[in-house]
Amino acid sequence: MEKNKTICVIDDEDIIQFIVKTIIENINSDIKILAFKNGEEGIESLKALLASNNDMPDIILLDINMPVMNGWQFLDEFVKIKSQIAKKISIYILSSSTAQEDKGKASAYKDISGYLNKPIQAETLRKIALQDYDN
Repeated sequence: MEKNKTICVIDDEDIIQFIVKTIIENINSDIKILAFKNGEEGIESLKALLASNNDMPDIILLDINMPVMNGWQFLDEFVKIKSQIAKKISIYILSSSTAQEDKGKASAYKDISGYLNKPIQAETLRKIALQDYDN
């Protein structure tokens, strides 16, 4: 039996966190959800999980525009610790930005699995959440 997945949501909007949590709970209540208000909280959590040898998330849904540390800054920090992470983490940009420069910048990061527009659709999140990750 497949181990339970963990999805990390890094977004400063409470409504987005609520929507993602609600959709995920309806898909599979065994999926663990971590939620953070900005990139700094997210990266510090990943570092703490690494230090304590706890399971890293399988999927990260990452907003671009956030206070304290934005999505791009988070990705720059993630690249620095990536070599210490034993499994592949799928990172999806989840943004209200439809700007081509943001989509272009996202495609420059090889760690990004996709670019999703807000509001996220339940079926899109279902496909992402139920994908198999063989690591």
